[in-house]
Amino acid sequence: MVSLAIAYALWFFLGWTGLHLFYVGRDDHMFVYLTTGGGYFLGWLRDGWRLPSYCEQHNTDGTTMNAELNIHNIRIQSSPSGPHWFQPARFFGTALTSSLYGYVLSSCLDLSFLGEELSTFGYSFLYSVGIAFAVWLIGNIGMQQGPFKPAAYGSLFGWALSFLQTNTDSNGAAAAGTASSSFFWCFVLSYVFFVRKAEWTTITEHFQRRGGPSATTHQTTCHRIFRLGFAGFVFVSLSLSGCYFHAKTTDKTTGEETRLRDSIDNLLRSPIWSELYSTLKDAYNEPGSWENFFSSLSESVDLDGENSARKTLGVDDSATLKEIKSVYRKKARELHPDKGGDPTKFMEMQEAYERLKKVLTKREKRDRSGSGSGSESESDRSDRGRGGDASDAEREALDEEMKIQREDDAKLKEAKEKTYQKRKQQQNQKKKKKKNKNTERTKKKNTSNKKKTKKKRRGGDDL
Repeated sequence: MVSLAIAYALWFFLGWTGLHLFYVGRDDHMFVYLTTGGGYFLGWLRDGWRLPSYCEQHNTDGTTMNAELNIHNIRIQSSPSGPHWFQPARFFGTALTSSLYGYVLSSCLDLSFLGEELSTFGYSFLYSVGIAFAVWLIGNIGMQQGPFKPAAYGSLFGWALSFLQTNTDSNGAAAAGTASSSFFWCFVLSYVFFVRKAEWTTITEHFQRRGGPSATTHQTTCHRIFRLGFAGFVFVSLSLSGCYFHAKTTDKTTGEETRLRDSIDNLLRSPIWSELYSTLKDAYNEPGSWENFFSSLSESVDLDGENSARKTLGVDDSATLKEIKSVYRKKARELHPDKGGDPTKFMEMQEAYERLKKVLTKREKRDRSGSGSGSESESDRSDRGRGGDASDAEREALDEEMKIQREDDAKLKEAKEKTYQKRKQQQNQKKKKKKNKNTERTKKKNTSNKKKTKKKRRGGDDL
C-alpha cells in the first residue's frame, strides 16, 4: 500500500526524476521522466492531478477490486477493441519523446566512413528505430499495452516513404532522407500501426503485475532498481557516444571548430600523462614510508604552489628567504599601481610571495623540530656564521614593508579626506542653492504682496 501524501511529497520535491512514479510502481514511466527531465516539465504538471489514480491502481493485494479498477473494467466492457486511437496527452508526449530518442540513437555511431550517402542512409534508419522504441515504450505505460513489432513496421515504412520522397524531390539523385525530414512519416505511421494493435491491460494481468495469487514472478525492489539503472546506463552511454562522435569545440580566438573526439584523442596523447606516470613512479620508488611517498608526490605535482610562486617571482629553487624578499621588494616598487604598474600582476606577485613565504616558514620549522635541540639547522648555522646579517636583513625587510604600508595608509587617508571634502563641498553647494531659491521665493512673495497692497490702496482712493 502506498500513501498519497508521500507520493505528493516526492512529486513536489523530486518530480523531475520520476521518483513518485517509482513509488507507485510505474517504472517505465519513471524512465521516461529521467530521460526527458520530468516529461519536459509538462508531464510533471499533469501528474499533479493524476497521482490519486496512480495510487489507486497500485493499492491492491492482487485479489480485491477498488474504485479505479472498477472504472477500468467499465472501460474494457464499453470499448473491448482497445483504447481510443487518439489520446492527446499520450500522443504529444510520444511525439516529443520519440524525437529525442531518435536523435540519441542516430548519433551514437560515427558512420562517416561509409561516405555521405550511405552514412545519411544509416543515420535516418537509426532515427526511425529510436522513434519506434519511444512509441512502444510510452504506449505500454499505464493500463494499456501493445507489441513492439507494429511500431517498428510503421516507423520503417515511414522511413522508406520519406526516402522515396526525398529521391523524387531530388530528381532521382541518390540521397537518403535526413532524420529531420523523415520524423513526420516515421512517427505518424509508427503511432498509427501501434494503436491499431494496442489493447487494454486486463484486471487479471494487472493483478499479476501487483504480485497476486496468479502471478508467476514477483519483482523485488532491488530487481526494479537494477532494471532502471541498466536502462539509464544504456541511455547515458548512447548520449555520451553521440557527444564523442559529433560534438564540436570552438576556439574563441580563431573561431576554428574541432571535433570533441579529436580533442579527447589529443588530450590522451599529450605528454601530461607520461609526465604524471613518471612522477608517480619516482615518488613510489622513493625510499621510506607512505608519508615520504605522498610528500614526494606533493612536491612533484606542486600541490602547495611553491613552483608556480617561484616562477611568478622569477627566483630559482635555491633562493633563500632573504633573496626572495629582496626580489619581492624590487618588483613591488616596479609593479605598484601608484607608480604606473599593472594592478593584476602586482596582486599575483603579492600572492606568490605570501604563498612562498608560508611554505618556506613551515619547512624551516619542520626542519628545526626534526633536528632536535642538540643540533642546528643549516639556516641557523649560516645565520650564526654571518654574525647576525640575516636578522639585520629581516629587520630591513620589515622596516621596508612597514614604510610601504604607512605610505599606502597615508594615501588612503588622503583619498578619504579628499572624498569627504568633495562631498561636504557638494552638500554646501546644494544648501546654498536651496537657500538662494528660498530667498528668491520670499522676494517674489513680498513683491506680489506689495503689488496687492498698492492695488487695494488705489481702489480705496477711487472710492
